[in-house]
Order: sequence, then C-alpha cells, then structure tokens
Amino acid sequence: MKLSRWFLFLFSCSLFACTIKDEINIFEEIPNQKWEYSFIPKADVPIHDAKKNFNIYLNFKHNHTYPYSNLFYVLEVKGKDSLILSERFEIKLAKKDGKWLGKGSGSQYTYEDLILESFQFPDTGMYTIEISQNMRENPLNGVVAAGVRVLPN
Repeated sequence: MKLSRWFLFLFSCSLFACTIKDEINIFEEIPNQKWEYSFIPKADVPIHDAKKNFNIYLNFKHNHTYPYSNLFYVLEVKGKDSLILSERFEIKLAKKDGKWLGKGSGSQYTYEDLILESFQFPDTGMYTIEISQNMRENPLNGVVAAGVRVLPN
C-alpha cells in the first residue's frame, strides 16, 4: 500500500511540474517608470506541441501618476523567420469616475488582461511575444512594469 501511495505522489508531482514548465510569465520593470516606444518587453516561448492551445495575457502595472484611464498597446508574435501576428489592443484601467480597476497595493495598480484565448502557434519551435506601448505620449509616464503571461489552455 505504501508503494502505491508513493507512486501516486511522484506521478502527481510530475504532472504538476509539466504544467509549471509550460507557463511563461514575464513582467519587466520600466526604466524610470517612463515607458518609451523603444522599450519592448519580450517573452521567448518554446512550443513543443503545435496542437496545444495557449491563453496569452497582458501584465501591466502603473502608479497613481499614470495620466490615462486606458492603455493602447501592440502585441506581436514572431516566429523564427516571420511575423505571425501583430495587433493593437486596448485595456480599460479606470471607471468613468476615475477609480482604478486594477488590484491596488499602496499607490500601484496591477492588471492581468486576457489578450488571446486558445491561441495556437502554427508549428513547433521558439517564438517571441512582444508588447509595446501604443499611446500618443512618448514616454508614457507612471508605468511601473509590463509584460506577458502565456499559459497552456
């Protein structure tokens, strides 16, 4: 009986380890909390199974000096030799009354926003996902960190 419990424990741990290994979570600090067009957070994503679907999220954190109630950004997915996807998105950061929608901690607010649901990469290999700010203001003040999270679906 002890042997079967030990085997079940090891099997469960191996399943959990595989799940963790497939998750990519990048949250890069923005230099001086001023997001320049030229600063582009990137995540390298190894794809071992082209049939697997992934959810891709925006990670975003700003402080109380951020001057807007939204954020426009561009998501790019690049393969070895080609651009797979380039699309502009918007995330609402505040209600009409100015109350921030993110999870607050002191004077900082954090968001995790689903960008692409059940996204399937075209083939196996290494991909790069990039997030760039696409607001009219450059640099964009009050931005603490930005990045992406990629989870198997």
